[in-house]
Amino acid sequence: MPPVSIGALIISIITLIFSIGIMLAFIMVMYTVIMRTITSQGIRTTFDLIYNFCSGGLIPIPFMPEPVVNILKFTPFYYMQNVSFNIYNGYINNPTEITQILVIQVVWLVGLTLLGRYLLNKQLSRVIVQGG
Repeated sequence: MPPVSIGALIISIITLIFSIGIMLAFIMVMYTVIMRTITSQGIRTTFDLIYNFCSGGLIPIPFMPEPVVNILKFTPFYYMQNVSFNIYNGYINNPTEITQILVIQVVWLVGLTLLGRYLLNKQLSRVIVQGG
């Protein structure tokens, strides 16, 4: 189905780009945590479960109770998938709310990127290369 307007299409593409950046930063944090373990299976499963539930992959966010949605709005997961599609479909069309979403996405993107870089630099300083 086409977007409700050209403006909604443009804004949903912008939020989708920020969403992809937030997901990549989240994955970077996950892999820097995995660097401390022997096997990655448990940590990847935990991160995937948290990501899938909180971003609406298991239960769509509109079907969740309002208190849960209000809590999720303080996490990066709400801004990874949900907002781009809601803007595209016209469920979110208030300019003030869209501006808040864009600002929050940028804050999460910068915050997770800085956290990931910090953790990665900390882990790389402890790396010991064995062998030739």
